[in-house]
Amino acid sequence: MFRRRVWWFTYLAYFCLFGAFGGLCFALAMSPSGITAMSLVFLISVVFVACLTSAIVLQLKKERNRFERYAMIGGYLYPLLVVVWFLVVGLFS
Repeated sequence: MFRRRVWWFTYLAYFCLFGAFGGLCFALAMSPSGITAMSLVFLISVVFVACLTSAIVLQLKKERNRFERYAMIGGYLYPLLVVVWFLVVGLFS
């Protein structure tokens, strides 16, 4: 990414995506505790907005390389997966 001189915002988008994945791994590792609930609330609310916002900002850029395109796709997929998860849990609960 450094050699291709990608836009600085792409790094921020990847930070949000990998932070969401790392937070989910942390929440699963700390399974039955209060810290799990706090990290899941953080993942669902703050990272949801951060990924969606970064994807929209990358969408507005006129020319995108593959790194920016993948960050944009990941930024849209994370909120979509969260919404699908809530729909599935809501239907089967």
